[in-house]
Amino acid sequence: MGYKTNYDLTIKTRRNKEVPPELVEDLIAEIRSQNDEAQFAFQTNGRCSGEGASWYHHEMHMRAFSKAHPDFLFILHGQGEGRGSPEPDIWNKYFLGGKMQAEKAKMQINPFDPTKLE
Repeated sequence: MGYKTNYDLTIKTRRNKEVPPELVEDLIAEIRSQNDEAQFAFQTNGRCSGEGASWYHHEMHMRAFSKAHPDFLFILHGQGEGRGSPEPDIWNKYFLGGKMQAEKAKMQINPFDPTKLE
């Protein structure tokens, strides 16, 4: 039994604009056909499959896929099981032209502010 993550894949243009739904479906179908783990990670519309997946090499696969499709920004959102960590395992990874930017969600509690006392 591996670590499960729920994945969502969104595709935008290089300039972060919307992509026609039929083109999104074609790109998602292509990555799912090239990669068994991606098939289990998300559905044909890019949304989470519902059961989570163990796609351990998603960074390598998405880098290669984005390099093959440099006109698109691929946004992979992940929400892991979070076991054993006080921080949530929620992140976005942005892939463009074979490069990646990773951003983790941050849990924050605001400091005391006496003006907020009720």
